[in-house]
Amino acid sequence: MLRNNRLSFLIATLILCMAALLRLWEFTTLPLGLHQEEIIDIRLTDNVRQTGIQVFYDLGDGGREGIYPTILAAAIGFFGRGQVGYHLLSLFLSLITLALIYALTKRLYGNTAALSAMGLLAFSFFPNLLSRQVGRETLLPTLVIAVLLALALALPVYWRNRSAQTQTTAFAGLGLLLGMSFYLHPAGLIMPLLALLFVIYMLLRGRLNRSSLSHISFTALMTLIIATPYLIAAIRNPELGGVSRLLEGLSPSAPTLIERFLLGISAIGIQGDLNPIYNLPGRPLFDPISAILIGGGLIVALRYVRKPRYALVLIAAFLMIPLAVFSPDSPSFIAFASALPVLALLFGLGAASLIKWTGLSRRWAFLLLGSLFLANTLWTTHDLMFTWRTLPAVQVAYSSPIAQLADWVDRTSTDTPTVVCVAPVEPGVALPDLTNGQLLALMSHRQNAPLRVVNCETGWVFVNGGAPYQVILTEPNLIVNASPFSLHWLNQGQPMRGNGQILSLDLAAPLADLVGRFTTTTPISYAPEATLSEEISAPPIQFGGNLTFLGYQLPQVDYYPPGGFVTVTTYWRVDGELPRDLQLFTHILSDPAARPAAQVDMISVVPSQLQSRDVFMQVVNVPLPATIPDGTYIVSVGAYQDIDKQRLSVLTDGAADRLFLYTIEIITR
Repeated sequence: MLRNNRLSFLIATLILCMAALLRLWEFTTLPLGLHQEEIIDIRLTDNVRQTGIQVFYDLGDGGREGIYPTILAAAIGFFGRGQVGYHLLSLFLSLITLALIYALTKRLYGNTAALSAMGLLAFSFFPNLLSRQVGRETLLPTLVIAVLLALALALPVYWRNRSAQTQTTAFAGLGLLLGMSFYLHPAGLIMPLLALLFVIYMLLRGRLNRSSLSHISFTALMTLIIATPYLIAAIRNPELGGVSRLLEGLSPSAPTLIERFLLGISAIGIQGDLNPIYNLPGRPLFDPISAILIGGGLIVALRYVRKPRYALVLIAAFLMIPLAVFSPDSPSFIAFASALPVLALLFGLGAASLIKWTGLSRRWAFLLLGSLFLANTLWTTHDLMFTWRTLPAVQVAYSSPIAQLADWVDRTSTDTPTVVCVAPVEPGVALPDLTNGQLLALMSHRQNAPLRVVNCETGWVFVNGGAPYQVILTEPNLIVNASPFSLHWLNQGQPMRGNGQILSLDLAAPLADLVGRFTTTTPISYAPEATLSEEISAPPIQFGGNLTFLGYQLPQVDYYPPGGFVTVTTYWRVDGELPRDLQLFTHILSDPAARPAAQVDMISVVPSQLQSRDVFMQVVNVPLPATIPDGTYIVSVGAYQDIDKQRLSVLTDGAADRLFLYTIEIITR
């Protein structure tokens, strides 16, 4: 047994450093991408930053507590947005959990048990993978071990000199942790029950005095005050509350409870989770030797249950482990997240007890435990770094192809002007459904990259007048749905990296030729309210707001039927910073002074991303009413600011705020 506290602390520091290195190895690219549950929590975090904190978020098929998105929102406010910012919280929580495991186990069972428990979580596969995830489950191990440590510090669990100030601080911390547990996860509701059962145990054992009872009342009141908003919200919306979700998870549905139990127990050391998101399918949670030592620790705790330091971990085990083994998806490693600290405590207790009963010397104990942890480290490194990441199911679940595009954009967008082609975003998209363009933005490490995002189905961007730049195609079917005008420019790109989703373009010469032809082939007229003496003009025409109209492409049809579409294609140049709420309008008029017979207001680019000398194309399909009368109609275009609906004026004539391009014939046949 190790009795030297300084040596124990030194080894613990070494384990913590090695655990940090293992977790930081390829931290930004492993895993490459985000899975759906992570996307939900990230989008809830954005909701917190934009609209505020809620007790529950209604996801349609159940509620989700709000404290993790709130904590993550505060974290990315410090770390910054992007995949690194989103994942750093989990990394720090993982390391804090290791430190708390060491602190608690050392107090309860000594240095050998503490180092053993710490080493198990430091070098095992799932705890390492969990530290690379975004999700509320990453906070569960920290919460559980913090509550256990607070109970051990607040109540006479082990012998030590106690001061009133230390005891008061421990009870206050316990009350805060128990109150917060309501807002994290349905498993967090077990924490107040754990504290209650342990207090009852201490009362039955006669270990509590009047001062302790007074502090316990203070903790209960503090917990109740913090949890009151949760309780009110759960009463009003019971279907969103954690209790209903917790009971649903423990309900006796197929597979049966016995089947779940057997699968869950075997997952600890025989065959584990088959879900590739959280595990290399079939890999057990821990190695078989560690699983046996966990079982040994449970036997030791049962044998010495009359002692509070053993009863504490035993009560925690009987409350937390069933949540995992009886999970409807058993064997489910994500359901084991709250049980990880308890399993580590049992492992440390089992390892220390085995060393003590066998009389192993300190040298042999270090050699055996060190060999076990070295084997676990090599096993974890091989499975995590080389096997798990290459599984096709993992790449699909984490949207790795989109993540690869995001990684390419992160590394190249500073030196190479980049346009990102996205599909249109439908209003009211439900969680967690996102377009590939939105996923690319979410998975990018550089949230401030100088990108131009455009819906290439109805628009196009020529960076710096068409000078060399790259285009990222986020949607595989984008080419199929793109307008012929977009395809004309898209087809001039040269594929890069061999996947056809990254194109290199140099369109300066063809764009210059096209714009040059506009000056002679696309005449423009003004509305009656204009004061210009010339009735007919030619582009370019300057508008306010640093926007210049360059011209339009003439239609290739003789007439349009009622109920059809009129396609209008225009080109615009950016001369400086555009209004962030810029919109373009396209009107079909029977008379210059009449209301539009048909119209569309849209812009396919993000105005704030465009820079001076950029040119963009806008393709608008104006739907004609089925009852529109036959006749000759005028196509009119212009621009306005969406906030106040104020149109941009033509700078050559302040009275003009729209341009007349050409006429079309509408004929019923």
